[in-house]
Amino acid sequence: GLYQFVWNEVCDWYIESVKPPQGEAMAAGSRQTLAAVLDVSLRLLHPVMPFVTERLWSAMNEAVPQRGVAGLSIPAGELLVKAAWPTADGSLTDADAEAEFGLLQEVVGMIREVRDGAKLPPREVVDFSMRTAAAKADVLRPHVATVEALTNTKVAALGPEVEKPGGAAAVTGPAGDGFLHVQIDTAEEAERLTKRKDELERSLKTLDGRLGNEKYTSKAPAHLVQQTRDQRAEAAAELDRVTKQLEAL
Repeated sequence: GLYQFVWNEVCDWYIESVKPPQGEAMAAGSRQTLAAVLDVSLRLLHPVMPFVTERLWSAMNEAVPQRGVAGLSIPAGELLVKAAWPTADGSLTDADAEAEFGLLQEVVGMIREVRDGAKLPPREVVDFSMRTAAAKADVLRPHVATVEALTNTKVAALGPEVEKPGGAAAVTGPAGDGFLHVQIDTAEEAERLTKRKDELERSLKTLDGRLGNEKYTSKAPAHLVQQTRDQRAEAAAELDRVTKQLEAL
């Protein structure tokens, strides 16, 4: 749990989302929140990574001696080994913010997927538009700059009225239909998608066989059975997206 939190949520998403453009200073609020997040992460990691976290704690004390946010108790201390555990007010939990950022993550994942399929150089900036429900478009608009920064794109349009540009690379997901404004080789893209479709169908057949085996579902550890169900759901969702992309071609 700690690994996933620090590596994925903090480093992969939060730091990348608040990192300012090169040469610009980080916003004061973001800097304070980031300092608090790193402080708490070090406290939580200390029992399993004592030496590295103690050294980083010392560096944090020098760089940002005053850190914290409202509702989070993280008393200062010279040594991490003696620092108090963090305590948080329940009011900090924000289900709406979680859902909002979850939608942003979903769209970023879609753009990265279609960029990868189009074999674009990572630093090439291209236009992207998305046909999505009006309510989702309203949620996404305040975060357009973050989406653009995380995907090297320029968001050209969002909303239910968006049409697919001719020859654009398309991607489909729960959030809607995304279009990368590049000219693609239709035959090559169809070949790639067909290959992926075949792989997913074989994977689903294997997973269905496993889940249809009563010996497995009744005797295997519950977390492994649930893991198999999750893998099946992910594969089925991707197969649906790939099928729709093939139909769009």
